Amino acid sequence: MFVPARPFSTVLPFPSDFNLSMFSAQQINLQNNLNTANLLRHNYPAIIVATSVSADGVLLRTSVDSLRAVALLVRNTSWLQQRSLVDIAATDRLLPNGRFLVTFIFRSLPVNHALLIQL
Repeated sequence: MFVPARPFSTVLPFPSDFNLSMFSAQQINLQNNLNTANLLRHNYPAIIVATSVSADGVLLRTSVDSLRAVALLVRNTSWLQQRSLVDIAATDRLLPNGRFLVTFIFRSLPVNHALLIQL
């Protein structure tokens, strides 16, 4: 089930009056990740349940039914450039319902950015 995106007008990482010299590289990276998460959550609400950000990357939460659609989205979207599936991690949460937490870790080599898809 692939859900087509709403068209992007122009993807600008920062407002036009944003002064980059006032911020550290980590703050700029965190702002970029926040903008990415907001764009994805806004444009793909049917397949992305929730998002969270850190300086390391963006975490997308999705359902098992939407996993393939989200994986294809992050792989095939040109502005994300997430071409490499680096790892699949499973965590045992010791709960009777929803016991395992599975995370797919994508990495963009051109922009050195991580994107995690979590079930």
